[in-house]
Amino acid sequence: MSTIAGTSKIFAHDAGGANATVAQAHFLMREGYQVEAYPRGPAVAVYAEHLPQCVRPESALRFLPTDLVVTGLSGIHSKFELEMIRHAREAGVRKIISILDRPHNLDLRFTREGRLVDEPYLPDEIWTPEILETSASAKIQGRLVQRANPYWEYIKEKKYSCPPPLTDSFVRTQKGEYLLYVTDYIVEQNGLGLGYTEFSLLESFLQACERSAPERPIVVKLHPAEKAGKYDELLARHPRLHLHVASAGKLEEYLYFAKAVFGYMSSVFYESVIVPKPTFSVQVGGREVLRRFPEGVKALSSVACIEQELAALG
Repeated sequence: MSTIAGTSKIFAHDAGGANATVAQAHFLMREGYQVEAYPRGPAVAVYAEHLPQCVRPESALRFLPTDLVVTGLSGIHSKFELEMIRHAREAGVRKIISILDRPHNLDLRFTREGRLVDEPYLPDEIWTPEILETSASAKIQGRLVQRANPYWEYIKEKKYSCPPPLTDSFVRTQKGEYLLYVTDYIVEQNGLGLGYTEFSLLESFLQACERSAPERPIVVKLHPAEKAGKYDELLARHPRLHLHVASAGKLEEYLYFAKAVFGYMSSVFYESVIVPKPTFSVQVGGREVLRRFPEGVKALSSVACIEQELAALG
């Protein structure tokens, strides 16, 4: 048995941060660390699936100077992680690391009440897969460390080294044929300045499907932070299409057996290029084409472009 290297306390709220920190927890345990996890929000389900033995109630949380603290960073929901960083700093822990699952919206993740946070809320290191943005804060910029999201190495080993179990009846009957569309809560994160919303992008995609691939089955996978039923009214306007809505769990199953993957800027894209699957970023109506996704993902800026790609899929 390995010598215990110390205790790592881990915090995450959103699914992207949960995935990154679950992976880091996995690697820390290999190094001999005792891991305690304190998830909230969508992260609770991620930890229940991957590391239930590490989850502790927040009432049991006590920071020690010898702790290594690791947090996710959840965009507009980062308040929880930032508060944990502050408490850890007050307790004088030896090191705090925050992990960005995607290399954008940097300053948004360190914003509270409309302002960038200062020293008490900042980790010692901010890991980012790439340094694509310059922070308005020199203190944030100086903490950036370019380091691959540990989740991608983890999922290669744990999720996609062999086919996941077939548990969904829709997937079982339509595997290899259906399109996977992953949604995101765009307006909450970016407002209305991009020229599109999560609703308009999904509508553009479904319009293209009706024109070019009306018989093709479609799985619409909701972001874990979105409520079930969010898109029901929109989906009801497309009765000709063969739609299956998924609001929880089974992402690797939906992804592994899909024909192709569509969405906006989802962190799922990093998994889809690993599998690999043809992957497309829908940006119809955008004021500019954004390219904040891994190599191999193709941006589609019009319904006609979506139709062309659907036709090419056969």
